[in-house]
Amino acid sequence: MTRDWRFVTPICFEDIDARICSAMFRPDSDGQKRADFLLNITNDGWFKANENADHLQAASFRSIENRVWTARSVNCGISGFIDSVGRYHDLLPVRAEATSVRQIMIDPAIELVHKVRDLFAFACDALAVFIAGRAYWNRRRGVSKVKS
Repeated sequence: MTRDWRFVTPICFEDIDARICSAMFRPDSDGQKRADFLLNITNDGWFKANENADHLQAASFRSIENRVWTARSVNCGISGFIDSVGRYHDLLPVRAEATSVRQIMIDPAIELVHKVRDLFAFACDALAVFIAGRAYWNRRRGVSKVKS
């Protein structure tokens, strides 16, 4: 049985935006990932210093979060592959005129971030509001932690 491989292509810096990439992989109605890997085509030609390595490192977080391989094709930056746990493979240096070919593995696992979406962030927000509200309430009542 053959299977069609599906991929998503965030362009340029979209690959460092967790919300955009997460939406691209969020499970479909069958409970399967919408895509099998990420293909990033980007222009890092305007970078002057260490930003090329920073962009590569930021892109690795999308591979980890979504449990997918990333293939990066960068005109003036660092091209290569990132596996589903964030390890780099067959990287080409900045401004190299070369090609890199690699067989990638498909990881069918769906990460918790896709199942609960923003639940953790909402829980942190609720906790912060509760703590701030409690501090405000205590201050209004004149309750202090330090007692003489």
